[in-house]
Formats: sequence, structure tokens, C-alpha cells
Amino acid sequence: MTGKIVANCHKRPQVEFEKMLLTPEEIIGSFEALRSSIKGKIVVTLSPVRHIKDTLELNLVSKSILRYAISRFNDVDYFPAYEIMMDDLRDYRFYDDDMIHPSTVAIEYIWKKFGERYFSDETKRLNERWQKVLKSINHKVFNEGTGQHKKFLEGVLTELVELSGVLDVEREISEVKKRMAYRVSIDKT
Repeated sequence: MTGKIVANCHKRPQVEFEKMLLTPEEIIGSFEALRSSIKGKIVVTLSPVRHIKDTLELNLVSKSILRYAISRFNDVDYFPAYEIMMDDLRDYRFYDDDMIHPSTVAIEYIWKKFGERYFSDETKRLNERWQKVLKSINHKVFNEGTGQHKKFLEGVLTELVELSGVLDVEREISEVKKRMAYRVSIDKT
């Protein structure tokens, strides 16, 4: 053991760590050092995931300590993802099957609220465009190997190439080209 304070992130066996809650003062001091090295606006949030492995009670205590520490900084903006999950989406239909993690619907709802608060109009338009492209990429294909499918993939590729000036879409372009190559190999057989 090194004696350093770390977040395990499930990378090492738990027995290698001594679990402890930091005090608000320790969190404030640590965050103060980090904050002074960051230029620009800082937005922080609490995870909407309830970490119940240590009990619901301890989950709420740790989130409360963090929330208190965050409130000490007037120049830091707090986005209430946890509170949105607990208050706006308080029904279990907004949870994944494990009843701990937010469902896809909840994640999209929280992301939308985040975007409404922090994104410029230009970023909102880009995000909408990107969501449409992602939907096309993830679209379940029923007519694979047809001319209609080829035209669809060409359209997706064109959109991705246009977006490549503002987003890193190399992986997506590669995937669509792979699908198009598969289409060509179907034609040759």
C-alpha cells in the first residue's frame, strides 16, 4: 500500500485498498488544486448511478459530501444529473435491468437537459446531425446487397465525410466502407 488516495475504478483487487470517505475539507482542498490549473468554465456533476454495493445509505452520504464540497465553489457550475435521475425520472422504468444504472431513455433525457443548458445553437445542430448519422449507421438492414442499400451507405458515407471537418469520424467511415466492400463482394458472387 502506498498511502495515496486513489479511485480504484475496478482495475485492482479490492483487498489492495483501504476504503474510506474523504471529508468535505479534503475534497475541497484537492479540488481547489485541480481548479487552479484549469482555464475556462468548469462544470461538475454527480453520477446518477447509485452505488449500492456499499449500501444505499453510504451512497447517499458520499454523494452528499461531494455535493456539499461542490457548493463551496461559486465559480464552478453544477449540473444536477443525479437530482434529475432521482426527481424527474424517479420511476424504475427509467432504470436498466439491474435497477441501478439509468436506462437508455434516462441517459438521453439527461443528455438533452445538459445540452439545453450548455450547448450553443451550433453545437445543438451538430449534435442533432450526428444523432441522425449514428441512427443510420446502427440501422438494422433488411435489404443488404441491394442497390437501395448501396445508395443508403453512400449517403451515410457522404454525411460522414462532411462531418469529418468538425468531428473525428474515421472509425465510422472505416465501418461504412467495410460494409460497402461487403456489398461489392456480394455483387461479384
